Amino acid sequence: MNTILVIEDDWAVRELFAIELASEGVNIVAIGEAESIREKIRASNPDLVVLDIYMKGKFRWDVLVDIKEENKKLPVIIVNDFDDHSNNPYPLLADGYWIKSYRFFDDLKQKIGEVLQRRQSK
Repeated sequence: MNTILVIEDDWAVRELFAIELASEGVNIVAIGEAESIREKIRASNPDLVVLDIYMKGKFRWDVLVDIKEENKKLPVIIVNDFDDHSNNPYPLLADGYWIKSYRFFDDLKQKIGEVLQRRQSK
């Protein structure tokens, strides 16, 4: 069973992610803060991270950089409320990008499936 680490600071959104993604038969570890992310990754040993880049307490891209420094091969899908990063190199560190749209969780689930499939075929 795959484990997905969801990093989202809004409790209601985090719970929605956990419910929706758990319905796909994966183990969900959901946390609401980005502090000591390296320890969280070591403890949960996820197969994939779903990351809200607008977290309180840390610069938005530092969390992604921390994750990739801890484990370069750990896939990360960024979730965000809008797409404003066309000239920003940081999203290139991620394995996918999803604009939050709670009506379209199927799109996120499909992207997660694709990334996990690529990871398992390597």
